[in-house]
Amino acid sequence: MKNTPVWRIVSYFATIALCFGLATGIAGIPVAFYLKDVLKLSPQEMSRYGALLSIPSYVGFLLGYLRDQWKPLGKHWGDRGYFAVAPPVTAACYLFLASGELSYNRLVTTLLICGVSNGLTGVALGGFMAATARQHAMTGRLTSAFMFINMVPGIIASLAGGWLTTHVRPQHVFFCSAFFSLVLVGLAFWKPVFVAPLEELEPAAEYEAALETLPGLKDQFKSVAFWCAFILVILWNFCPGWGTPVFFQLTNKVKLTQQEFGNYSAIVPGFIMLGTILYSALCRWMSLSRLLWIGTILGIATNGLFLLIHSPLQAYLVAALLGFLLGMANSAFMDLAMRTYLKGREGIAGALVGTGGSIAGVTSDLFGAWLYEKGGFGLALGISTVFTALILVVLPFIPHHIRQPKEGEQGTLSLPATAVAPAT
Repeated sequence: MKNTPVWRIVSYFATIALCFGLATGIAGIPVAFYLKDVLKLSPQEMSRYGALLSIPSYVGFLLGYLRDQWKPLGKHWGDRGYFAVAPPVTAACYLFLASGELSYNRLVTTLLICGVSNGLTGVALGGFMAATARQHAMTGRLTSAFMFINMVPGIIASLAGGWLTTHVRPQHVFFCSAFFSLVLVGLAFWKPVFVAPLEELEPAAEYEAALETLPGLKDQFKSVAFWCAFILVILWNFCPGWGTPVFFQLTNKVKLTQQEFGNYSAIVPGFIMLGTILYSALCRWMSLSRLLWIGTILGIATNGLFLLIHSPLQAYLVAALLGFLLGMANSAFMDLAMRTYLKGREGIAGALVGTGGSIAGVTSDLFGAWLYEKGGFGLALGISTVFTALILVVLPFIPHHIRQPKEGEQGTLSLPATAVAPAT
């Protein structure tokens, strides 16, 4: 197990993540332009639409707790059982959207159901990956690989966005989403031994104890490192100037066409991939602490670059810089979070972090849409800069034994700070 080649572990999770990302993201840009240009939604209405669809993520920690406590097809299947039972529900919803005209209520109602089933798949995948990553002491590399492959669906969807918007009816894109959801069901039957999670092998005594009663969950919540990671994710995701304000600024003010905005949206994940590649190399010879500081400082400086966009070329250049930064910083924050998860609590811990980030993102988008209409794009970006700068206040409070080791030196970092030797 310990000597398993990294590429074998990465390829396994990359395949699953690729199909999951395509299923959930390929319809994004066509639907966004449909809402803006056909249904004539304003910035605030667009942000409210996004907030409604994010409702399942607000209780994502409950889905994570469900993952930790219950395996739908039994212990032998483990997390893969969720890949077999949740995606069929998602596929049925997508086929329903593809079979008729799209209305606001039809989209919201059906995609809310998809949000629950996709949430179950997501927390199972996240917990599965976290357990395997820590078991092989490769949280940084697997984090980078996971983020890398998650960008591929975004690139595909963004590059095709302009063409899909003008040549294909938006509802027909959901046929593709349904197809990739069903592929996930087939992947549930793929079980390489070398990526089996801890509960499917021979769990350690402390892991078994954590599964038996609630003290294991309480220990997770007592971890200073975990709550530091949680706060950092919230601050990083609270960016009122991004999201809906950027969409309307570039399409209405800068006058990017549908295809140009699609190109812009594809460049961001493309350079996120480059950032994650660099992170996967740097994390082996630089401490996590240093990488967190670098990512945060660059994030503070990046917000102002949006004000320099006055042409498609400038938008592409900013997208490249933005993507590279996000690849580095997101990898670092996810690496930090995964190091703080207690064995047996990966699902609920990861879901709680994801829930916090999701609520922060949705709240900031609602706030940002209001700021954009009332005070302009510059004001929204200024507020984003302030919240990103607050991360610098939290970084020193991360326990030394969590933030200082390089990749491969984690050891027992999966245990909460209160349950192991104190930080030095």
